[in-house]
Amino acid sequence: MFLESILPFIGQYGKSISFLGGFITGESVIITLAFLSAQGFLPLWYVLVFCTIGMYLSDFIPFTIGRFKFFRNFLEKEKYVRQVEKIEYHLQKYTKNNLFLILFYTKIIYGASIPALVYLGAKKTSYSKFSYYNLFVELIFVPFVVLIGWLTGKGFSFLAKIFENLRIAILFLILVIIILYFIRKWESQRLIKKQKL
Repeated sequence: MFLESILPFIGQYGKSISFLGGFITGESVIITLAFLSAQGFLPLWYVLVFCTIGMYLSDFIPFTIGRFKFFRNFLEKEKYVRQVEKIEYHLQKYTKNNLFLILFYTKIIYGASIPALVYLGAKKTSYSKFSYYNLFVELIFVPFVVLIGWLTGKGFSFLAKIFENLRIAILFLILVIIILYFIRKWESQRLIKKQKL
């Protein structure tokens, strides 16, 4: 089985995989790694520490892209001005320009993180201020995501004793990820509708 063949690899390179999971992918892989940690395939602190570092550093990429002059000029084109003004209005309405709240809300709302980071970069938010507040956001957000995956894995430990079947664990994990995806998507659509009203 494919999963069984890569489990030793995950255990051996747990730090690197956890870092890349946070840096390149996001919540779905972090949940999977935390799930595997609960099953004893890699230490929990690998997932907590290196996923947090990976996700924290990855946020600097869209933030830096937003600071490039050609990108700022792109946003200032007439057809994008209204969209940018709309984003500014909603950010000010719900966060009162509080950088911590902006970063935290956009982590929770599905698909909002990268556009918000690019926007903050385009607005020339200072690197020191961004680094400081984003660190606190990641220290809250990533452990929360890890906790979801870890508790899911611990819940399966009971099922494993009954069914002794790894496929049930995979199905259970996929269902949790799908449910979380639709909850976040529903929450995003609800907020968008509320903003329109």
